Amino acid sequence: MVQMSRTALALSVLLSTPAAFSIEIDLSKVDIATAPGAARKPSIVKAVAELKSHCARVCGVESCGGGVRFVLGCPPPGESVGKLFESHVKVQDGSVYFWGDDGGSKSCPHNGTLFAVYQFLDEALGVRWVRPGDGGVSFNKRSSIILPDNWRVAFHPPLEMTVMRNLSGSREEREAYAEWLLRNRHQTRVKFPYRHSFGKWQERFIATHPEYLGLSPYGTRGLPFRFANRVKLCLSNDDVVEQIVSDWCAAGTNAYLNICPNDGSLGYCHCRNCMALDADLPGERFLRHKTDRYVNFWNRVAARAVAIRPDVTVVTYIYSYYRFPPRREKIAFPDRMLFGFVPALIDDYREMFGAWRKAGLKHFFLRPNYFCYSGTEARGLERYLYDNLHFFMSEGTRGADYDGAPCPATEFERYVVARALAFPKKTFDEIAEEYYAFFGDMAQSVRHDAERRRRSGEELLAKITDELHTKGIDMLDDTGLAMYFQPDAVRAKMPPRKLQEKGWRTSFDAPGLEGWRARDGFLRVTDATASFDKYSVEAALKERETIVLCRSDVPVAPGTRYKVGFDAKLGDGIGFAALKTVWFSAEGKKRIGAARVEGRSDSWQMAEYSFATPEACTNVSLYVTIGGDKPGACCWVDNIHMERIEMIPH
Repeated sequence: MVQMSRTALALSVLLSTPAAFSIEIDLSKVDIATAPGAARKPSIVKAVAELKSHCARVCGVESCGGGVRFVLGCPPPGESVGKLFESHVKVQDGSVYFWGDDGGSKSCPHNGTLFAVYQFLDEALGVRWVRPGDGGVSFNKRSSIILPDNWRVAFHPPLEMTVMRNLSGSREEREAYAEWLLRNRHQTRVKFPYRHSFGKWQERFIATHPEYLGLSPYGTRGLPFRFANRVKLCLSNDDVVEQIVSDWCAAGTNAYLNICPNDGSLGYCHCRNCMALDADLPGERFLRHKTDRYVNFWNRVAARAVAIRPDVTVVTYIYSYYRFPPRREKIAFPDRMLFGFVPALIDDYREMFGAWRKAGLKHFFLRPNYFCYSGTEARGLERYLYDNLHFFMSEGTRGADYDGAPCPATEFERYVVARALAFPKKTFDEIAEEYYAFFGDMAQSVRHDAERRRRSGEELLAKITDELHTKGIDMLDDTGLAMYFQPDAVRAKMPPRKLQEKGWRTSFDAPGLEGWRARDGFLRVTDATASFDKYSVEAALKERETIVLCRSDVPVAPGTRYKVGFDAKLGDGIGFAALKTVWFSAEGKKRIGAARVEGRSDSWQMAEYSFATPEACTNVSLYVTIGGDKPGACCWVDNIHMERIEMIPH
């Protein structure tokens, strides 16, 4: 039985509005019961375990029976079960009831009762889950709590989808992270079928329908084998539209049709018809703005799909080089299209999104890569991410999917986003105070350090954005941006990316030389032209043969066969470009071989050759040279690569 004290009676008057009395709950004596048949449901099994363990943790002893009844899995008399995905807690007739939507499947339960338990622990006991694992639980110790009769709380996921990915860690770490998301009440109510959706198209069609695939700057269709899953399509080809619709019909004309383009900057079609769909400005580099060709393509797919199934939803991304608003095209089927919006940290996302609205965008979900960051220093972008999320929530986002991998440097940012996704009415300061409280006596020091980092981080992001935009760089992704948030001392010690003996590629897309040394013919790293990615090296002829780049001490295994190659685009007056391999043995310099591009062409050309390393050879040197009869003539070089292809038998 519950004994009412004068203090409890006084608190009940303060805590209750219409309530007539209160109950005092001794956290060491809770008596947990489940509704008949409910004990086998996954969410309720988990709910019982979480309630017991957290009550024991808060009161500091092992909980046992004999106290106030906690009834899990059914509503109290007079209450309904509620709506889909709802969770409820109510004090009634001296008991505490926890219930909600416990439907779904074993692999994807709806978590109604479990979320009711978390809501009780959160609001009644002040428990917070700051980081994954039981060591990340924040609470103040107490032996009992007082709640007014008819006290109740409820929870319903505000978005149709909340995802914060974990792309790293052991199985145990991933399981702890998944539990952390549950404890913070993340639940996907609707699963949108979105992903990079054409990864198998090169495998399917390179032999039978190469015209489906993007035309490369070399005049060939498709991508090198190792990049085949990033192939782009020939968007102007109506047969591509028909193939997509045919595949969808064969799969049963599902309610969603996923046409999200493949990832990466490789393979955008250079054919005349696709380029005619672009709305490029005079002198603009090829990859600057590919949005109009994609909107035109999406409209054509949607038109065919809607004619077959009027209620279909076509799903695609606003991302990469097609994330900027279209200049000419408009979205033709706004009610039948769902967009995954992928802004970068350096974007003015408010202005960009507003322009997409004017182009016809209606339905969308937020899909940023903001947590693709593995730096050691905290960025201080908690408030930026909070404001960013709230902006898109105010615009009606149907969900959010944050890519990346957890790391200590983004712990505070992740907590802010996790809480704001589930509880959008919480202010930033309220969430921040929850985080600081986790550190106990150190809370004030943590707050001071976080606020200092936040000021410098927001200033740094603004400075970086202005600097990059001034240089005309608008496609530095959130992974590439990471290095800017490292201290100068750390950045100064960061070595160039090492060349691995098994295989490597240099595309100069940092942008930079990535460990190569500039020689006489080197002019600049430029985004004016590139074979696949964003940048290339521009070179100029100084004499009949001029060295452009070199790299020494490239590791190799003795007695092994390698393939090396590069891309080159020759300007008028350039007769050839070559990639030479040299071994400096004890006896002196020995040339092993060379890949060579010859002949003027409007397209990029690729050259490769293979060689066997001598038995005593452990490293080689590589030289890029150009030759011709017109000093000052220009040439462009890109994608220098090396790959071990076989061992020489002994």
